[in-house]
Amino acid sequence: MSHIDSSFLTIAQIFLDIVLLILFFLVYRRIRTLNPKRIDELLTALKETEDLGKRLDHILKEKKELVKHIEGAISKAGSIKTASSSNLNTEIQGEELNRTRVITLWKQGKTPEEIAKATGLSSGEIEIIISLARTRQNMSKK
Repeated sequence: MSHIDSSFLTIAQIFLDIVLLILFFLVYRRIRTLNPKRIDELLTALKETEDLGKRLDHILKEKKELVKHIEGAISKAGSIKTASSSNLNTEIQGEELNRTRVITLWKQGKTPEEIAKATGLSSGEIEIIISLARTRQNMSKK
C-alpha cells in the first residue's frame, strides 16, 4: 500500500511540475511580447502618479497649517469680541446711570447747566435726555 501511495505522489508531483513549467513559459512569453514603449509609458505614468501623491501630501499639510492658523485667529477674535462686548455693556450701564441721574436732578428742579456740572455731560446731552424724558411722560399720560 505504501508503494502505491508513493508512486501516486510521484506522478502527482511530475504532473504539477509540468503545469508549473507551462505557466512559467506562458508568463515569460507574455512578458517578452510586451512592447518596450508601453512599459516605458507605464513607468512614466507610475512616476507621475507618485509625484502627484507627493504634491497632494504637501498641499494637505499646507491646508492643515492654514486651518490651525484660522482657528487661532478665530479664537483670538472671539476673545477680542468678548472683551469689546464687556466694554460695551459697561458703557451702556454707565450711560443708563447718567440718564437716570440727569432725570432725577431735573425732577428736583435743577437747571440743565447745573445738571451738566454735576454729571460731567454736555448741556446738549442734558437737553436731549430731558426732552426724551418729557416725551415719555407725555406718552404715558395718554
